[in-house]
Amino acid sequence: MAQFEGSGRGSGNYISITAEAAANLPFPLCEPLIPQDYVCTAPTFYIREPLSARKGREGFRTIAGYNIIGELLIAEVLTNSLKHSRGTKDISVQYAYDTEKTRLIVSIQDDDPQPPVPRAASNDAENGRGSGLIASQASAYGCYPVYSDAEEIIGKVVWFSLDLIAPSEVPTLTSTAS
Repeated sequence: MAQFEGSGRGSGNYISITAEAAANLPFPLCEPLIPQDYVCTAPTFYIREPLSARKGREGFRTIAGYNIIGELLIAEVLTNSLKHSRGTKDISVQYAYDTEKTRLIVSIQDDDPQPPVPRAASNDAENGRGSGLIASQASAYGCYPVYSDAEEIIGKVVWFSLDLIAPSEVPTLTSTAS
């Protein structure tokens, strides 16, 4: 599912879309709407190194617990930021969530001014599926430019939101061993 023009998983208006179809859609240029009662974390900074995507997944886990889709999405966006940024600044990740931690917004900022460019990937391609993955799994997503004091575009923020399982709804595992 994906959010386009006010529709998406979180709104109750569903648009069914495959990852392949989503890969050809433009990345929405918009900022996330963060409600005033959301808790916002301080940014976490990651340097350009291969371990940063793994560290990003670990950081995500401290905020949202175990959520394989969220970990996959943050690893995808962080990896792309590491690959495409100019390397003059660290990449920052910031989280915003409601007090019950049932909805999470993840924002990743880098110094590459170019927005993500969706593209179709062949079956044997090793890359080119990130936009489709985000479009099909996030409840909302987008990208917006970051400006300097001189009003020059100096980077971008790619963001996505997820609907999380409320802690009271997480199933517990019980042992059947005696």
